[in-house]
Amino acid sequence: MNTADEIRNLIETTGKKAPDMTQALKNIGGDMQTGIKRIGSYFHNEGMLEGYQVGKHVGEKSGFVKGSAITLVITALVGTGVYLYDKNKAKIALKAHEAEGKEILGAIKATIPTEEEASSNPAQDVPEEAAQVKQEEQE
Repeated sequence: MNTADEIRNLIETTGKKAPDMTQALKNIGGDMQTGIKRIGSYFHNEGMLEGYQVGKHVGEKSGFVKGSAITLVITALVGTGVYLYDKNKAKIALKAHEAEGKEILGAIKATIPTEEEASSNPAQDVPEEAAQVKQEEQE
């Protein structure tokens, strides 16, 4: 039991007569009016402090919840940003890889005839075959 509860219990439960209460108020503040003001001020401050403690406790809980939620959101946003950046980076690398492959394929096609081109133009194959035959004869 704290001091405020003890004061309240004494005032409410003792059932003292008016002269006793008047003397108690005079002892507190010098006269009755000052004593009542002092008691009122004390209980007002006690209520503010208790409300502050309850509010602080509630604030700590809500602060923890808000802080946790904000941390999760920021983590998700950063994670999503990193994922999207990596995905975009991989997409750009894939496009560059495909472009390089097409460039290589174009260079090869320009210098080496494909099977279709070779079979459609048999004149190109004849000199090679003739060169092979001459080489075999010389051996």
